[in-house]
Amino acid sequence: MPKLLIVAIILSLGIPKVALAGDEPTFVFVTIPVQISPFERDEKYESPIHEALQDAGLGEVVGGGTQMGPLKPDGSRDVVHVGVDVDLFDFEAGLEVLKETLIELGSPVGTKLEIHLGDQLVELQLSSRGWQVL
Repeated sequence: MPKLLIVAIILSLGIPKVALAGDEPTFVFVTIPVQISPFERDEKYESPIHEALQDAGLGEVVGGGTQMGPLKPDGSRDVVHVGVDVDLFDFEAGLEVLKETLIELGSPVGTKLEIHLGDQLVELQLSSRGWQVL
């Protein structure tokens, strides 16, 4: 029988403890409001986040993407934002490393974390005052 994991979601932000069953990693989708290419996304965000989490044994980057805007009259599209898919093996410690790494990488205000906890979704957003619960 899988052990019961008790996961605290940034208690300092007032988010309640959530219980998750099983040994599955916690999925976090990171949305960064920057207009950069997929290559730049990997170089600036995916690889450094992956390295920080892997070095600490807390998680890994499992994917990424680029959200394109609507088709313009000239046939081109602008980048709206980029996304990074992260699995955290140790939720509390991994989330702290993820948040710190994003700030160290110069992530802009408006960067979001969508934290998937079983059937619950918790969102944090980077503001000028730090990470805030949405």
